[in-house]
Amino acid sequence: MRKPQEAPEAQASLGASGMDEAQAAVWCRGVTVSFTGEQNELQDIDLTIRPGECVALVGPSGCGKSTLLRVIAGLLEPDAGMAKVFGCDGTPSERGIGFVFQEPTLFPWLNALENVALPLELQKKLTVADCRDQARKALKDVGLLQYAEKYPAELSGGMKQRLALARALVTESRVLLLDEPFAAIDALRRERFNYELWRLARKKNLTMLIVTHSINEAVSMSQRVLVMAEEPGRIVGEVAVDLPEERDLTTLSSKGFYESCTRVRQILEETGALMHA
Repeated sequence: MRKPQEAPEAQASLGASGMDEAQAAVWCRGVTVSFTGEQNELQDIDLTIRPGECVALVGPSGCGKSTLLRVIAGLLEPDAGMAKVFGCDGTPSERGIGFVFQEPTLFPWLNALENVALPLELQKKLTVADCRDQARKALKDVGLLQYAEKYPAELSGGMKQRLALARALVTESRVLLLDEPFAAIDALRRERFNYELWRLARKKNLTMLIVTHSINEAVSMSQRVLVMAEEPGRIVGEVAVDLPEERDLTTLSSKGFYESCTRVRQILEETGALMHA
């Protein structure tokens, strides 16, 4: 079996050699974040993601995966280094970021259509009617158009996360950041949602970075898996996923899926991250 590719500290442009900050969908150099002043949450993170590429981040709890997403989104200023999205280091809307959190953070007093249309309405670039039309298209993309008039309390957990996804997509974001979006959903539905999201991302040519604790999910949802370790949080390895573009539940039983999962697990074991996950 092929030995997993480890990422030395000097390896700056993981998976996208020669791509500069203006060409890359996501470009991080030397990103360092310290919350305590004693131990860095993130240390010298270098990361490059190509436009249209899907990448997964795995690692133990507390290694800074979610923190890295917040830095990329522009929600958190790093103590050192920089993070740009298509060459931009402005606000999340300026970067073209869609963010789906572990909790859907919906407004309970708005129905599904209103929740999705809200980001467009706040931009004040379109009429209310046009905002609603765009929201309906986003709801259709995630299979929720028939629930447009329903309120969050009337939806299941999976539907709420689909609704949050529609809201992230409605502004035509170029980069989608997902922080364990389906963690609270049962395993069978989660697997189905993963592949539905994969197909949607490929259809829209979205760049996607997903944080997950599941090795299976990381492999099935990405073209590359980056492995992080803690104390301080850093990227310690990468695995190129050997799977076809067309993926469905049968992918889980393929040789390429098994080998990619095995390589990710091996890096986690070699770095001790699996013991602390």
